[in-house]
Amino acid sequence: MDEIQSCKLFRDSQAMLLTTMPRVRVRNAALAVATVAVATVIFFLGHRSGGDRDGNAAPAATETYDRMVASGRPTLIDFYADWCLGCQMNAPVVEDLEQHLAEQINVLRVDVDKPENASFVRRFHVEGIPHYVFLSSKGTTVDVKVGWLREAELRAAVDALVGLQSTHDRTDGLYGYIDRSGRMVIPPRFVLAGEFTNGEAFVLLGTKDALIERTGRVKRYLNPQETAALTTADLQPFELKGKWGFQRQDGKPGIPARFDEVTNFTKDRAGVRVGSKWGFIDRTGTLVIPLQFDEVQRFWAGRAAVHLGERWGFIDERGKVVIPIQFEQVGRFRKAEPLTAVRKEGLWGFLDAQGRWVVRPQFAAVETTTEGMSPVRQGKLWGFIDNSGRLSVPARYEQVGAFAEGFAWVFVQGKYAFVDRTGKQITGFLFDRVRPFSSDGIAPVEVKGRWGYIDRGGRFVLTPRFADATPFSQGLAAVRPAFNRRP
Repeated sequence: MDEIQSCKLFRDSQAMLLTTMPRVRVRNAALAVATVAVATVIFFLGHRSGGDRDGNAAPAATETYDRMVASGRPTLIDFYADWCLGCQMNAPVVEDLEQHLAEQINVLRVDVDKPENASFVRRFHVEGIPHYVFLSSKGTTVDVKVGWLREAELRAAVDALVGLQSTHDRTDGLYGYIDRSGRMVIPPRFVLAGEFTNGEAFVLLGTKDALIERTGRVKRYLNPQETAALTTADLQPFELKGKWGFQRQDGKPGIPARFDEVTNFTKDRAGVRVGSKWGFIDRTGTLVIPLQFDEVQRFWAGRAAVHLGERWGFIDERGKVVIPIQFEQVGRFRKAEPLTAVRKEGLWGFLDAQGRWVVRPQFAAVETTTEGMSPVRQGKLWGFIDNSGRLSVPARYEQVGAFAEGFAWVFVQGKYAFVDRTGKQITGFLFDRVRPFSSDGIAPVEVKGRWGYIDRGGRFVLTPRFADATPFSQGLAAVRPAFNRRP
């Protein structure tokens, strides 16, 4: 499955880390691929499927949930946190749905930061926020979406849940594609529109998943099996009578359901739990790393974080401990970056893949390294260090984003700007919302409810005029034209 760039923050109360995360696919994978994720906050522990070892959820969440399920109406569960940017961006839509569809749907909002909600969060396998669970009138899960969603996608998902026809998209909710001059080269007709890759893009045309060419011509419609083959790994977790295994997308036999909990596969390894201990299996289902750990993360760049006796360390693919199990919290290694963050005695530092200190613990919080630049927090303000540990962008911002194509967004007093790797601002604090620079050298920015595009010099190449705009890819960008909404 394609991975999407995710934006996240460490919180003092919970271990969280900026990373990339596979979009969760439950019902419609093309929707997942087509969606451009701007802010997805990922919990520290890797994605896994299976039971909750800590019992039932706290009364506040559980009682409300039970009451809503018993009502006989569909339910939307919104897992969020007040500090989560993606949650903030989607909140007005969720509130509007709750107000205007009160007779047709229940809306349960669950704050993941509240300790009393911890078991409920685990019950629904929430690893990233915003996280939306769509339940039928009988209480069964029919869809799951993780990360910031375009308004049209969120409304369409709720409409599908309650059996409505998405009329709100018919006049002003459809996406088309523009070229760099701003000319609409593919007219608006898509409920969702993904980025072009290798000359084609995923779209949702009406209720059908499709691939289109750069001309806008439908290359082919996708049935669920084709969509799954294109967008998901070939081994996917499945549950049978309370046990977990893996099934193959091609219909061939997979790995029988015999585990209490599992992670997704990363190449040739997946974490499995039997009883209270975790180990790793290979793609044949053979246990290649014995059941011995209290918690595990998936393998990334040949390293997996493991938890034993209240501390974390790293093992290699043979199960050998390569970085001692001595840290309070850890990040993960990525092939593109030589460092990972670790927390010791309450402060964060950075290690290389051999476990050597590159930056000794000194920061209150950190985010994941991208393009050799690591966001770090000193006191209450954020800056960036480079891979040598030098503070190349001074800590003077309330929030920062990951570097992409040599630039990162920074946030102060409700407005966004962009900085380069030296800390030089290429724009003033002018924007209400922003999205990262793409390889095409321009970035979408929002001013007073309209989106436009700036270049690497901070100059507008397309003045704000769109209701929504996504990054350019291969010379084209999906946009939603701005029209007046019908009452």
